Amino acid sequence: MLLIPSWLWALSPAEEAVIDDPVTAYAILEKWIDAEAELAVWYNTDGSAEASDAVLATLDDFGAVLNHFAGEARYQAYFMTSFSHESIVNNILDLCESLAAAVRLGQSGNAREQALAVRGAIVAWQRYDEELLNRIQLGYFYHLIGFSAFIMIMVFVLWRMSRVLWHSREKERQSAAFSREIVLAQERERSRISRELHDTIVQDLRYQGLRLAGISRKSDAEDTQKICREIIADQKNIIARLKDLCYGLLPPDLHQLGLPDVLRRLVTEFNKQTGIECRVSVQEDLIIQPLTEEMQLQCFRLVQESLTNIGKHAHASEAVLVLRNAFLAGHDDKPTLLIYVSDDGRGFEKAPSPLGSESGLGIRGMYERIAILGGSLSFITAPGEGAMVRIEIPLSGSIP
Repeated sequence: MLLIPSWLWALSPAEEAVIDDPVTAYAILEKWIDAEAELAVWYNTDGSAEASDAVLATLDDFGAVLNHFAGEARYQAYFMTSFSHESIVNNILDLCESLAAAVRLGQSGNAREQALAVRGAIVAWQRYDEELLNRIQLGYFYHLIGFSAFIMIMVFVLWRMSRVLWHSREKERQSAAFSREIVLAQERERSRISRELHDTIVQDLRYQGLRLAGISRKSDAEDTQKICREIIADQKNIIARLKDLCYGLLPPDLHQLGLPDVLRRLVTEFNKQTGIECRVSVQEDLIIQPLTEEMQLQCFRLVQESLTNIGKHAHASEAVLVLRNAFLAGHDDKPTLLIYVSDDGRGFEKAPSPLGSESGLGIRGMYERIAILGGSLSFITAPGEGAMVRIEIPLSGSIP
């Protein structure tokens, strides 16, 4: 349950008085009009005794009403809100006494001046009443604005909390799914290595064992030498296959070769394995500092995954790898490393995203690696027009 602070609705006794009787000064003015009517009669009769008594009686009634009003407890706080109000009431009472004295003495000129002064004081009272009402209404308006702002802030805070909670749960779900896929990928990779060893290396070694066993049954030296030459050639093939297998598993020697040369070797192996012609374009004065060997390895894996996707899915005949530097807009001292991997294959309709259901483990792994580098990864593609992977990595102090 939402509790509303009491300051949003609480009224002071003065405000309650004005709200209960918002025409206080107007009501006093009505009483004064009766007194002015008697004064008019007094003026017309040249201050007759009967008219004077009527005026004095009316002034007594008016003073009594004013004194009664000022004495009520609920209006005491009303007077406390402004010293002007209290001074006005006291001034009216003093002017009424002066007016009564002028009537008793038959001083019509002085009586007129005092009567005008009383009316002016009552009009001033009306003006102060209006100002007080305006202040109260303005206070209500400010309270409403404050309460509305409070509600809006609470709604926004609750919305932000719900969004943060949703993102947290979504990240947990994605992390769990990604962990499961990593485990499955590891198992698939183990199975692939096992099949590769069993179907190629183990079979070749078994065949060589059979050929070696047959040497003892050969009496002709020429046949024996022929078998030995075949076994040596097979051993060279086995060694080459083992090297290829190790090259795919072990990280490249970035310390000795550097990222550009390692990527050139990767492209050469890609050409041999897939038959897709891949060209490499490296900027002559390419800057890769301050990328560490670990960061360069992440770049290598990003390009390796991009080429793997081309070989598996693109149905391309040609691919291009470009490495060059660029600078952040307006910052000539903050270079970036740009890597483009493009092909002329069939492309795809929608560029993959890290949260998309269409993104496989390889694409998600690429987004994980680019996050480690603090860079950006984007895909530019259209059906039938090939695809391009754009990788941008900052080379300034912002690298994590």
